[in-house]
Amino acid sequence: PALVFDGGTAMTYTAADENGKIMGGGIGPGIEVQMDSLFEFTAALPQMTHEDIIKRVARLEDKDGKVVKKLPVFAKTAQDNIVTKVCLDISRSGQFVIEQFLHETGGSKTNESEINHSTDRVILVTGGDAPLIERLIAPDCPLIKSFPSTTASSPPKYKVEMMKHMIHHGVASVLREHVKEFEKSTSAELDTLLIGQRVAKQFPMSDQDGDHVYRGSVACVRGGSPEFPYGIRYDDGDTEDMNAVELYGMAVCLNIMHA
Repeated sequence: PALVFDGGTAMTYTAADENGKIMGGGIGPGIEVQMDSLFEFTAALPQMTHEDIIKRVARLEDKDGKVVKKLPVFAKTAQDNIVTKVCLDISRSGQFVIEQFLHETGGSKTNESEINHSTDRVILVTGGDAPLIERLIAPDCPLIKSFPSTTASSPPKYKVEMMKHMIHHGVASVLREHVKEFEKSTSAELDTLLIGQRVAKQFPMSDQDGDHVYRGSVACVRGGSPEFPYGIRYDDGDTEDMNAVELYGMAVCLNIMHA
């Protein structure tokens, strides 16, 4: 099972079960969109950018990158108010989604021995805002002050990993699967699918309709020479052998005529 948070123009999360089936997800405005909307649709709030949030979060760290201060939940300035609210929303909502994901794919794990048996449940972050989101949704988020839980159960333990180019890996994986499915099909099966397919070709002389486009169907495959294996029978009774490139062009021609 996998849960993926993607932080970009939109902030999304998507979950898949152990069979690779999509469980569902959610979509909301990304950090930059939230900043823009607050400035555009209010009268007095300042305009802030993604970079402004990164800079203000950086103030919480020392020169070695260690967090030495927490985000002020009760901030004093409008800018800090905005940063705090955005970060709190991402952190708390993200942690809630993760808890639900862990519960629906095996339940929350409460000790290390149980966690070792659940390493197949992956939580990933990607997108332009991934570095910030990764820290905000961590179970022990160092940027936001936490309070002792009022419930008896321990909070779930999990690890968040960042994958910067996840979309590229995803596209490559889909292409590999398509290639596998294609390779499973034999040439004979593919040829059978072509029989009867309608095609068209443009000639210098006009046909009976006067439009210079002759229509026909794929009559046979592998019937001619190896260089021209596709036999075309036109509607007026003429025949012609084609190679794969020519056949593709005839299919495109037919689609253009029908467009």
